[in-house]
Amino acid sequence: MTLRADSRSLLNARFQSILRGYIQSPVNAPAPQELLDLLSSSRIKNVDISQLDVSTGTTLLHEAARRKDLRLVELAIRAGADVFVRDRRGKGVAEGAGKDDHVKVFLRQFTNQDTTLLESPSSGVNPSEPPHLKGYLTKYVNVAKGYGTRWFVLKDGMLSCKAFLST
Repeated sequence: MTLRADSRSLLNARFQSILRGYIQSPVNAPAPQELLDLLSSSRIKNVDISQLDVSTGTTLLHEAARRKDLRLVELAIRAGADVFVRDRRGKGVAEGAGKDDHVKVFLRQFTNQDTTLLESPSSGVNPSEPPHLKGYLTKYVNVAKGYGTRWFVLKDGMLSCKAFLST
């Protein structure tokens, strides 16, 4: 058991090292082959690829979206990256993409395919019952602040919003 835990911690440390190198590389530099190989391997399920980089506070998905690297965005999401992840400043992945609509549309497509937000009928939920949803929602806050992102939960027909998701 400790060998497996050691292997996972080494794999996480390797991923963090590769991520740090990718973030520090020039913006026009391609993604390192080692990162692409790791994302394509079966061992990636043992790595939290949505973890924040210690020095910059961003994730792999934030950096790939910022660089407009659609291939890396797709690989990261298929490997299990959280589309709703926030960086250290509370910014979502799509917010870091700037004004590039291609990246935003691409992310939106993956967001709409995320079935983990909707509880499945196999989880003991009656299909005739209203759905239980959870996720981020942009809503109008007030005149001074405009729109703000909120965490929402739709359960039993009741919509609840929170300013921040408490862990």
